[in-house]
Amino acid sequence: MILIIDKIKMRLLLLTVILAGLFISVDLFCQLPAHHQLIEELLEELTESYMPDADPDIIYDRLLFYLQHPLNINTAGAEELSGLYFLNELQISNIIRYRSSSGELNSVYELLYIDGFSSDDLRKMMPFITVQETAAALAISPLEALRNGRHQIFLRLQQVLQKERGYLPVTDSVLARNPNSRYL
Repeated sequence: MILIIDKIKMRLLLLTVILAGLFISVDLFCQLPAHHQLIEELLEELTESYMPDADPDIIYDRLLFYLQHPLNINTAGAEELSGLYFLNELQISNIIRYRSSSGELNSVYELLYIDGFSSDDLRKMMPFITVQETAAALAISPLEALRNGRHQIFLRLQQVLQKERGYLPVTDSVLARNPNSRYL
């Protein structure tokens, strides 16, 4: 009798663990497409109206990068801000002018006070930007940068496995008959 109760308890525990795992995995999978759907909506809007000849893969990769590593509006230059493809030249220059006249932004909602920005523009930008103090961003130790930084190494190796015909050894008699049969 005790053995049957222990088996039932084990099965209930196993079933609970399996169901909990399913709910956690469903929650994780549901979060990912929301971001991708946002990028795809922006990509569709950009390619239809602003940049019909742009490469969608490059735009998608850049927006995905900014989604994972939000751009600090307080330190970004004009080139970095243009990487957010939905900002036009007037908005970029207005951000830079506002920072030089009023100082660093304290909140992303402060963008609404800058000429050329609407609440719709801010809604598009929110997942891709952040506002951090400049001093806090620069106060990173080398160990922390090594531990939390993003590192990539690109290697390229090129080697000819077979010697080219002009570098092969040639006898003196062949070289005398045909002087161009070997490279100098």
